[in-house]
Amino acid sequence: MVRPRLRLGINKGWHMLAKSLSAGFTMIELMIGLVILAILLSLGMPAFTGILESSRTKAAASGFSIGLQRARAEAISRNTPVTFTPSGAGWTMSAGGADFDTKDGGESSGGSVTVTPNTAVVFNGLGRAAPAVDFDFSGFSGCGGEIRCLRVRVSAGGQVRVCDPAVTNTADTRSCGS
Repeated sequence: MVRPRLRLGINKGWHMLAKSLSAGFTMIELMIGLVILAILLSLGMPAFTGILESSRTKAAASGFSIGLQRARAEAISRNTPVTFTPSGAGWTMSAGGADFDTKDGGESSGGSVTVTPNTAVVFNGLGRAAPAVDFDFSGFSGCGGEIRCLRVRVSAGGQVRVCDPAVTNTADTRSCGS
């Protein structure tokens, strides 16, 4: 007499002999992944801080140039001299000795941008500026490498323009020219 072979099916315990499929990570895999992530972040942080500082400088210069353009427009619309007085990356506008608008420098730059010189600009009723001046914007770690510095140029005719002093090609629109 031949004995039938014993076969284990799912209902008879086969699931105990099958390899279990586990979902997830082991602790070692998780730790290796975290170490790789930490290395990649440490390599990328210097570039990220440079980009962040350049972005703050650009925001401060743009806000400053918008304030200068607004002061010029106010002088033309009021037909009276308007004084634009910088204070850090911020400014104050006044006409006839009374301040009518102020912007704190920390609004756009977080207070980490340096502006030189600290010269007041007066726009007359025709929109002309006195004196013509260049305001230089730099981050807390200076200029160079990935960190860009910008310049806001005010011409005697009242034109306000943001440019990059590091660009030397005068055909480039970012250039400050001569």
